[in-house]
Amino acid sequence: MRVAVLGSSGGMGSFLARYFISKGHRVVGFDPSKRGRPIRGLKFERSNRSAAEGAKLVLLAPPIDLSLPVAEEVLPQLSGGAILVEISSVKREILPRLLELTRERGVRLLSVHPLFGPSLRRTAGMKIAVLTTEKLESLRLAKRVFPDARLIPVEPQSHDREVALVLSLTHLVGMAYGAVVGKREGIGRFKELASPSSLLQLTVAESILAQDPSLCSYMDVENPSSLDFLHAFQKELGTLEELLSRHDRGGFEEKFKATAGLYSRGETAMATEKVYRAIEANRE
Repeated sequence: MRVAVLGSSGGMGSFLARYFISKGHRVVGFDPSKRGRPIRGLKFERSNRSAAEGAKLVLLAPPIDLSLPVAEEVLPQLSGGAILVEISSVKREILPRLLELTRERGVRLLSVHPLFGPSLRRTAGMKIAVLTTEKLESLRLAKRVFPDARLIPVEPQSHDREVALVLSLTHLVGMAYGAVVGKREGIGRFKELASPSSLLQLTVAESILAQDPSLCSYMDVENPSSLDFLHAFQKELGTLEELLSRHDRGGFEEKFKATAGLYSRGETAMATEKVYRAIEANRE
């Protein structure tokens, strides 16, 4: 099957190109930036339109701001029954328009959100959120396109809010934590003294800061729900600040226990062991 990856030189675009090449497909790509290393088995076309022409599967992986213009550019090249896959991290504007355009052309739209970065090595079981725009048909289509993925159905109207909690809040907390630690002298000294939990938290912050700033800015700034969860986080910090200011150990312990009570004892007991395993794996 001819597969076109538009934005094939970017992080996720190059990942998708390698993935479909590994599945035995004829993969073509285009990326005006031509950044990154050449990919063995990928035929580089002269334009988005020439890459999409004759393709049965087209994946949109340009910078997110360009996803809709690129889709509008290539849709006339697609025959009825072709599959257009969009992978944007914020769906509220692009998804309704793409649904309208693909229905007009008789093209099947698959809206997904890969819940991993392009450095993922093992594709078996990779987590992909599938927006159930066509209920069961969306999942069937996703299983056909990504046969070895772990598919997680998500309602279109709830995707952006769920992603803001799962990803945007994690980014924002990681950025703030990284800034506080990084502005202090001696990161090496911090790591030397760090407990497993603090070392793991710093590692998470560093991994966030290694990501593409333009992708994170789109995901976090363009999603209105990011601000909702940031405000909720700030409220929790305000409560802790008040307890510390009052030197209120009893209140702090009550708050600690109340927060721990949101999780099962089994989860919290296993978490410590998971932290130690993660640290040991990172040392190997």
